[in-house]
Amino acid sequence: MKTEVILWHEITKRPMTDEERIDAEERFGGPIDREDAYIYEPLPSDGEEVLVCGKYFEGVEVEVFLDDCDGVGFENYGVDEIKAWAEMPEGV
Repeated sequence: MKTEVILWHEITKRPMTDEERIDAEERFGGPIDREDAYIYEPLPSDGEEVLVCGKYFEGVEVEVFLDDCDGVGFENYGVDEIKAWAEMPEGV
């Protein structure tokens, strides 16, 4: 029996550079306060179904990552509520 190793990606938060903030303002059509100007990384691709473990819940859940005009997040959680994510194992 083959055991698959799951690689977890811990999400970190850092301030946006001036260039990233200007780009985000152009994409979202308005100013972004410097206090709200953060980058979360690494993140899954838009629409990707992934495993997540949260900061405020126990266990692992399946979520879809969304990156749209409302910002980035998971179907049921904000990015800041997720500690780490992992690609779905094959055959799941």
